[in-house]
Amino acid sequence: MIPAAPLPNEFERIAELLRYNLLDTPNEPEFDEIVQLAALLCDSEIALISLVDDRRQWFKARVGLEAEETPRDLAFCAHAIQGTDLLEVPDASTDIRFHDNPLVTDEPNIRFYAGQPLQSVDGHPLGTLCVIDRYPRQLSPSQRFYLRVLAKQVERLLELRLRVEDLDQSLQLINEQKQALERINGIKDKAISVLSHDIRSPLASLQGVLDLFDQDVFDAETACTLIQNLRPQFQNTQKLLGSVLEWVKAQNRGEVVQWSTFAGGVLKNRQELDVRILDILQENAEHLGVSYESTDIPGKLGTLIRKAMAKYGERAVVLVDEYDKPILDNIENPSIAAEMREGLKNLYSVLKEQDANIQFIFMTGVTKFSKVSLFSGLNQLTDITISRDFSTICGYTQEDLEQTFAQHLQGVDWDELRLWYNGYSWRGDSVYNPYDILLFIREGMEYGNYWFETGNPTFLIKLFQTNRYFLPNLEHLEVTEEILNSFEIEQINPVTLLFQSGYLTIERNFTRHRRSMFALKIPNMEVRLTLNDQFINVYTGMVNEKSAIQDILYECMWNGDLESIVKAVKRLFAGIPWRNFTNNHLADFEGYYASVLYAFLSSLNARIIPEDITNYGQADITAILGDHIYVMEIKVVDGENVKENQALKQIRECNYAQKYRGEPGKTVHEVGLIFSRSKRNLIQADWE
Repeated sequence: MIPAAPLPNEFERIAELLRYNLLDTPNEPEFDEIVQLAALLCDSEIALISLVDDRRQWFKARVGLEAEETPRDLAFCAHAIQGTDLLEVPDASTDIRFHDNPLVTDEPNIRFYAGQPLQSVDGHPLGTLCVIDRYPRQLSPSQRFYLRVLAKQVERLLELRLRVEDLDQSLQLINEQKQALERINGIKDKAISVLSHDIRSPLASLQGVLDLFDQDVFDAETACTLIQNLRPQFQNTQKLLGSVLEWVKAQNRGEVVQWSTFAGGVLKNRQELDVRILDILQENAEHLGVSYESTDIPGKLGTLIRKAMAKYGERAVVLVDEYDKPILDNIENPSIAAEMREGLKNLYSVLKEQDANIQFIFMTGVTKFSKVSLFSGLNQLTDITISRDFSTICGYTQEDLEQTFAQHLQGVDWDELRLWYNGYSWRGDSVYNPYDILLFIREGMEYGNYWFETGNPTFLIKLFQTNRYFLPNLEHLEVTEEILNSFEIEQINPVTLLFQSGYLTIERNFTRHRRSMFALKIPNMEVRLTLNDQFINVYTGMVNEKSAIQDILYECMWNGDLESIVKAVKRLFAGIPWRNFTNNHLADFEGYYASVLYAFLSSLNARIIPEDITNYGQADITAILGDHIYVMEIKVVDGENVKENQALKQIRECNYAQKYRGEPGKTVHEVGLIFSRSKRNLIQADWE
């Protein structure tokens, strides 16, 4: 017998299995029905949903078998989870891995086994859906298909069960917060009652003396005597007021709040990070009035949480602002960024250990790192980035502006304001960028790139260039939830970073092949114009000359002047510094020329349709500006001379422009552009 070895990522796999909270739970009809169906479709005596932990395999659902679990060393399923596809053992008695396995030589006398691995959303194998028989056999192709499909249904059930459990925990937290609010309101009412009764009386007495003095009812000496007599009453009132305030503070404490922020300054190495963390912990210890003797960061934080709870008798609330900033500040240096990640993981891992002492954790940041890479099994965190319930938490809604900011936005052109600053959406109402709105009001309702100017996305733009990203694809991005959520230092997806940093937002959510999909878009004109300006800067190296070419292109395209457009395009590519093409092959890349043109045209706020699909194929770029529609095809050739413009020929033969002909008031132009790899410029342009 050959027991299955632990997987390379066994620790993370076990943590993921425990996150689902399935082991040793009661039978559930949904899972029982699946194993019954698996046994029926595969014509097998035994069918199981098996979950494999570090010492056993436990059966969430079973038919044809009495045992609830078996040791992992004996488990066929422990072998099955080594791969991602179906493991089929036609005759276990002749298989070197199982021939002397007690499950083969004794009850249940396994001969045939087929197991399809069950994977979590993060790709960790949890167990299998398997069928077993007491005689040698094989599954038919259709039975293998049935088993794989049923396994997918088990995976979806597991994920749905986890989401329901997370929702229950969220509802419980909301109820607890509601009860805490009711308690605070009760405290407030009591405090007001005490203050109104016991403090009003001496104040009324003093007011009466002053009124009588003003009316010359008695002389100054008599008034002075009366005020002296009131002194003890006021001293007692002062003590009472202090006591009431302390009582309110004590009653209102609720939970012990501990906070940290990495927003200030830039940390350049792990040592600076550790020093900052120690400073934050010390500040919290002084604020809470507790001390600790631990020497390491995890020990200090753990001790701080435990001692604070012991002192105040309440579980802690932990707030972390910009939890990922130390990593992002060093993202252009992956080795330093990885060190920062390990330093933060060293800190955040304590929160899992202290779960029993923590009431609530709230963390903000730009990116979403996987729980395995940064939070080391901190499974109680719920990501609310694309939660419908919190879709407007980071912006101003139209209602907010029309009601709360009404007096500051009198006479505003709402359509123009929406075009500039609205458009952010996370599966709910579209919202405005708050920073833009506040500065728009402060600057006398003058439009500007206020939010974009607060950060420089140079690294992000260079990432697009390095990956040879085809920029026109930004117009019709459709991605899975995995792309939106995954950010790892060693493998940065530029689209993920563009979404998580606010340069892309969700246009709509839909389902394809039972997978949740998201169509993304650039949110508004501010981001579109300035983002494409940045693309131009990095892709072309043209910063100072850019504006002049944009002005020429805009005027020529607005007027339909094709000859001048071609001259402007040649000037554009002629102005790109030679160094932009050293140590790379950008000039060989057809998408490079299309990307540069896309960035320039988008920066003019023209309507761009990349890879414009027709019944006969797709044009590289269609640009619409004013009354003119430009259907463009791009070709890149090795030489410097061409006999025929193949790009224009393709537009004509495929009839790319047909769908635009006949649009009222529009002039359609077919434009074929030929670029040379050696010249790195436009060498032939023809149009109709």
